[in-house]
Amino acid sequence: MQHGFLDQTRQSPGNLRIQEAHISGIVAIADFLLIASLGLLTATFYPGWGQGEADHLYVAAIFFVAAVIVTSLKVTHCYTLENLRFRGRELKRAIGIFALVFLITISLGFLFKISDEFSRVWVIAWLIASVTAFAASRALMRPLIFRMVENGHLIRNVAIVGGGEHAEAFLEKLRANAYPWIHLVGIYDDRQSRLSEKLRTAFGIAGDTDRLIEDARTGQIDDIVIALPSSRVERIQQIVSKLEVLPANINLSPDISELAFGNSQRTSYGDLHLLNLRRRPMEGWRQFVKFLEDRIIAAIIFVMILPVMAVIAILIKLDSPGPVLFTQNRYGFNNKLIKVYKFRSMYSDQTDANAEKLVTKGDSRITRIGAFLRRTSLDELPQFINVLKGEMSIVGPRPHALKASAAGRLYDDIVDDYAKRHRVKPGITGWAQINGWRGETDTEEKILKRVEYDLEYIENWSLMLDLKIIAKTIFGGFSGKNAY
Repeated sequence: MQHGFLDQTRQSPGNLRIQEAHISGIVAIADFLLIASLGLLTATFYPGWGQGEADHLYVAAIFFVAAVIVTSLKVTHCYTLENLRFRGRELKRAIGIFALVFLITISLGFLFKISDEFSRVWVIAWLIASVTAFAASRALMRPLIFRMVENGHLIRNVAIVGGGEHAEAFLEKLRANAYPWIHLVGIYDDRQSRLSEKLRTAFGIAGDTDRLIEDARTGQIDDIVIALPSSRVERIQQIVSKLEVLPANINLSPDISELAFGNSQRTSYGDLHLLNLRRRPMEGWRQFVKFLEDRIIAAIIFVMILPVMAVIAILIKLDSPGPVLFTQNRYGFNNKLIKVYKFRSMYSDQTDANAEKLVTKGDSRITRIGAFLRRTSLDELPQFINVLKGEMSIVGPRPHALKASAAGRLYDDIVDDYAKRHRVKPGITGWAQINGWRGETDTEEKILKRVEYDLEYIENWSLMLDLKIIAKTIFGGFSGKNAY
């Protein structure tokens, strides 16, 4: 048995999973701080340091070099989980990057005629110290990563679709590459009779593709690998269309003809290359940036709005009897139910937990302060608690109630791609909302347009887009005539 690969007893549902993107991001930040700190530390030994003559140039050079090194390490994939294991070739690559960045910086100093401002001894000392500390940090990191893998905290869950010879060949290649963090969650096939005798004996079959969707809803599946003959192109396309509602990467095993999927991107498990047909939204570093955005910005905003929330709570209690907060089950990430917090805007004996009846203009169920809160979206402020709990994002598709409907029909009966909204966490505000698509959904067109904007946001996400949506929300983009 390889170091944990295919060991299905290793994963426990209670284990706290740590995302690879989070590990990579934390290591990158640590590298930046390490390189910058060593630059400042070695600079203090320069005779002119602290006299104010060239300090600003030293500080600028230090942060410039640290940022360029970390960016270069990221671009050359040094922060992938495999390369964080840090074998000899990764060390050589990192030393080359350090040396090249320092050389480029020295050349820029010469070009702008400021190289004389820097101590050559300091530059060399900083380079040596940085490379040494970098290598030492990776040596310490290696056993820590393997310990997290062994404990089931840092694993990548992979599901195989197809149970024939192609699936068997793929698993053999994967086993030969010995990736300790790869965890096989199951083999799925719509025709169970197709399972090869070897796989039947070793694993059995977990179920069909419907069962795969169910399993993905209850436990995160990171990658789905379709291992079918290249002649089954039409069947492969049907499977992709069915599974693309899941927040998972959908890959093709390496022996499937590239002719039918020529525009596909490549993805790799080390030296084992796959074709990627559908990439999970906000994958990799984008996922880490989104994570930081939600935690940092949400914490800052929450502290700022606490006095406002306290005033609103008092007004609600004075306006009508009942609790200040109202909780409602809504669909969240990966179609899982979450309890969303809101300020109560209806009379307590008329609240609608499942949103079975649409709120309309002049709705008698709405309290006086509730009408104001809904019109200005201040009733949504408690959802920052959901963001801090990790259930929601600041920006994303709005979470909908269980019985939400348009023109008497449930949303997912109207929109074929409705479930694709759940590939990311729901948000307090979103692209659809700042573009005017909020309020009651009394026609099918309104929910169709909302989902259209939601999917456009998911496919085109960037930090700048989120900041734009947040800014427009603050300055009136999340209120208007349709909000009641």
